[in-house]
Amino acid sequence: MPRVVPDQRSKFENEEFFRKLSRECEIKYTGFRDRPHEERQARFQNACRDGRSEIAFVANGTNLSLQFFPANLHGDQRVSLSQTRCIHGLDGQKP
Repeated sequence: MPRVVPDQRSKFENEEFFRKLSRECEIKYTGFRDRPHEERQARFQNACRDGRSEIAFVANGTNLSLQFFPANLHGDQRVSLSQTRCIHGLDGQKP
């Protein structure tokens, strides 16, 4: 499936895959399954702070690896690597 579709709302509301995922269900963190519960909680929290996590929708077995850029302590949005490359790729020119 392409990352961007022309009518995202229609795709979300009509596609069976998205309808299944939009239903209320149990979601579990899938990382470090062999570790104790407390350690897994700490690792999940650290991964979220780092902008990544692995989760599973238990009811239908869908696994997702999430990558996002959370706000820093001051509430500013972090700059993604692609944005950094674009800024540095200007060779001293202002964007």
